Amino acid sequence: MSSELNKNDVRGVGPLIFQTLSSFCDLSLKTIENELSIFNSTKYVTKNVYLQDLFQSQSEQTVAFFIQRTINTFLLTLSVVRGASTSNQLYSGLLTNWIFTTTDLLFPQFYYNDTANSSMYCSCKIDPTTCGALVGLYDMGRPLIIIPNFRVDCYVIETIFSSTFECFHNQTCFNSFNKLIYSNSTARFNATPMIWSQNTSRYLPTTKIQTIIEQLMIERWNDETSFESYFNECNPNKCVYTYNKQVDVIYIITTIVALIGGLTTVLRILIPALVAFTRRKKRPVNLTPTQT
Repeated sequence: MSSELNKNDVRGVGPLIFQTLSSFCDLSLKTIENELSIFNSTKYVTKNVYLQDLFQSQSEQTVAFFIQRTINTFLLTLSVVRGASTSNQLYSGLLTNWIFTTTDLLFPQFYYNDTANSSMYCSCKIDPTTCGALVGLYDMGRPLIIIPNFRVDCYVIETIFSSTFECFHNQTCFNSFNKLIYSNSTARFNATPMIWSQNTSRYLPTTKIQTIIEQLMIERWNDETSFESYFNECNPNKCVYTYNKQVDVIYIITTIVALIGGLTTVLRILIPALVAFTRRKKRPVNLTPTQT
């Protein structure tokens, strides 16, 4: 094979792509740790002890807000990095967006357009976030194999965002380019394709790497709330509850009759006593004058 690698050869662009992926993983972990530190310093305070259903509902809302805030913080960092690279037209370390010439001039890199755009060729100067081509293995400019849905774009970040791990999950595809890479190499190792299962991963092999990164490269968030710990921490000294029940007509009539009966009994006891007391107050008193 030729010692000069094609610009789309995975042996040239591959190492930097996976190094950048590792950096994204580190950035994701650091973002989560920072947000967890803030979250753990926040106290959950209520005036009264909430019922378990309400406590659980509010806990789920709090966790969902934390997850979304963590993702937004991470996406903001990515947006700044991507924007700074494309708007300032920075040089890619692999020269995937500019070409040096013998006249010390820089020319924007052109790619054969393998996307659904209307033009046959695209320019990294005009379309820095969408221009690119599929990665493969080449010999003297001749493609030996093309890796499906694994691209090289103007910038490494865009390369990653527009690619998938589809070939790295497929045994046949993986073996085909892995055999070519190490056929003439002395530094061999036993490489195996990634194992995918719908029971353990929420991402499909055809999912864009951008989607995985934007979800912080997390398969599942594990959160646990304890109403018992919350209740014991509050340590309430009394418990008040309200029992709501919709009554029927019979119950209403029975209650009214009971009230009337009770009122009648009370009046039977009080009225005779009140009448006797009133008569006693109105009884005339005869005064007999005396001589001294």
